Parts: sequence; structure tokens; C-alpha cells
Amino acid sequence: MAIQCGQQAAGPTVFAPVAMDTDYFGSKQQAWMVNFRVRSLDAMVAQLQKSNIEVKVDPEKYPNGRFARLHDPKAIRSSYGSRQARKGS
Repeated sequence: MAIQCGQQAAGPTVFAPVAMDTDYFGSKQQAWMVNFRVRSLDAMVAQLQKSNIEVKVDPEKYPNGRFARLHDPKAIRSSYGSRQARKGS
């Protein structure tokens, strides 16, 4: 179940819960993740890597865009995504 709580030109803001026993976040202590929508995933990845931040780009292209993950210094995962252009946009 996802909860849509806002709409921007780039798409909706969504909160989506996951199962409590998931390993999606990499650690049972982490119960949530922030996803940032960016204009150009490739440009954001290059900027982060230039600052010596390890970024893992998901090679899969999803219907809602491409994604990359990074960890902050406290090992909290973040995700960056670049949405596909909508037809007629």
C-alpha cells in the first residue's frame, strides 16, 4: 500500500511501507530510506563520485525510472532516482 501525499511536475510524492522483516534496507536497524528525485541520475552520480562517495547504480531500467544507492557516513542508505519522461510531457 502506497500513500500519495503530493504532486509535482516531475511526479507524485509517495510514502510506501515495506514488510518489517525485509532486508531491502541492508540492516534490520534501518526501518526507512529517503529517495531523492533528480533531473539527471548520471550527473548526480558523477558529482557524488567526484566527492569520493561510493554510489551503486542499479543497472535495471524500471517503468518509473533508474535508481542508484549510496550510504552516508553513518551507513544510512539513500536512493536517488531519475524518472522517465511521461508521454505528452
